[in-house]
Amino acid sequence: MRTSRPDILSRPLFILALGLLLLNDFYLKYEHSSFLTGKLSDLAGLFLFPFFLSSLRIKWTNTIYLGTAILFMFWKSEFSQEIINWFQTVGIGINRVVDYSDLLALGILPFSLIYFRKQLKTEHRISMYLTVPLSVVSLFAIWATTLPREQVELNINVNEVYEINMSKTEFFNSIQAGHGYSDTIGKNLEDSLFYLDFDIVEGYRADVTALSTIISIDSISTSIRLDLILHGYITGSLFSGVDNDDIEHFKSLSTKDFKALFEANLIKPIREGKAEYIYFDNKEIYDSYQNE
Repeated sequence: MRTSRPDILSRPLFILALGLLLLNDFYLKYEHSSFLTGKLSDLAGLFLFPFFLSSLRIKWTNTIYLGTAILFMFWKSEFSQEIINWFQTVGIGINRVVDYSDLLALGILPFSLIYFRKQLKTEHRISMYLTVPLSVVSLFAIWATTLPREQVELNINVNEVYEINMSKTEFFNSIQAGHGYSDTIGKNLEDSLFYLDFDIVEGYRADVTALSTIISIDSISTSIRLDLILHGYITGSLFSGVDNDDIEHFKSLSTKDFKALFEANLIKPIREGKAEYIYFDNKEIYDSYQNE
């Protein structure tokens, strides 16, 4: 019995998943940001990853698929934060946002497994000149989904107030909790200090964390005061890492610049109902977890 089947890496659905993963991670996420592009990498990656590993060790197929599900659930939970923190301390820019809706992507695993087993029943002769590049591109796609990042501390005072036409409850329902423990609507309605995270794409990718005071004005309006721009994470390229010029440019942005970025990348999307990549954390809860 053969222990590996690299030939099945040439099958149509595997090629499709590989293409979607690369297209989404290197283009669609940044040029056409939406709920769909936010989930597409998880779907394509979960189809691709266990299929690829199982093609190398067929007898481990069940273990690989089960392990993939367990690893994905762990990675998407707050329990993986200590591991991420450790990697960041040694200069490896691993990152992820806790979003339990990502677990819906696990539904693709049974289809991947069924398709994998179906492909084992047929064999197509293909040249190593095709299987080797497919293997290399697959490894690249899996590896490239987590790009290097570097944190830049700022602590810029802003103190600008914005009013949005939605209740405080509607506001928190319109954006996502950065960590599961912050998704506590009762306490969030009582508290006023929150961390807000938003993306900017201005020649490079940066994720900005701001400290904000969020207060209910009345049943149909909420006040958001931008208190501080705390820090940002600059995302680099796969091979060259984070560009020092990008870091220096980010550091050079003024209070006025950050006000404009906050308005364009957080306030405006929330008002327009397009807040897929805006996250919040309850400051008190988040700080308590970080200090444990």
